[in-house]
Amino acid sequence: MASTAELLVILQEQFKGWNINGPRGLLHYLDTAHRILCQTESANRVVFDSSTGLLPYLVTTAGTFTYNLPSDCWKLGDVLVEIGVNGSLFDNLSYYRYGTGGVGGTALMTGFRISSTRKLEHVTISGIGYIRVPHIRSFPAGESTLAKLIFTDDPGTTTTCYNIRYYKKCAELVSDSIPLEIEPPNDELYLLPATCKLIEGVQHGNYLEARTEILKNIKPLYWKECNSGEQGFDYDAEDRGF
Repeated sequence: MASTAELLVILQEQFKGWNINGPRGLLHYLDTAHRILCQTESANRVVFDSSTGLLPYLVTTAGTFTYNLPSDCWKLGDVLVEIGVNGSLFDNLSYYRYGTGGVGGTALMTGFRISSTRKLEHVTISGIGYIRVPHIRSFPAGESTLAKLIFTDDPGTTTTCYNIRYYKKCAELVSDSIPLEIEPPNDELYLLPATCKLIEGVQHGNYLEARTEILKNIKPLYWKECNSGEQGFDYDAEDRGF
């Protein structure tokens, strides 16, 4: 596997005279290309609990609607309730109507303000069936802020009710010692050409066109590669961009 430092050596050989560091250095464009490719809503970017192999839980408190997501979260995909366990409350419902039941005697999403015309949305992940909690608002992580979600109704006090499917934040390549998150041979097949495109865009005064070329032609190929093989999902991942 080529390291960050090794890719920078290759870039130095191709773009002679360019500095590695600085606001317009080779490392800057390698980092930008790395983030464009990695920050994707693809199956291999979903984070699972390392101790259980399952989606992590979101601990909630009655009366609290807004929650910060883990520090490694780039963007929230869904808030889910497992069918047959915590989701048993919803199993026999035809529509999004949560009622006043609950999990373990605790009221869950009571009086939810929703339309009765939308059917429950089921999702299967790693062989486990979930029901998607509707009308969650979420915000992706910023440069110095955590990703967060907002319930539109009181989620109640729970510890093992809500599962969250979220996408991993890409590591920022602030030095050549930070490891890449793109495995070989994809580092040289996709990351290196994407970086070259950005630098050539600066050289030729068409940086925006170069970035668009990556998003339209290079990223979809890498994204397809990321989602190849068995991923345990019953749907096609959706890419909403960088």
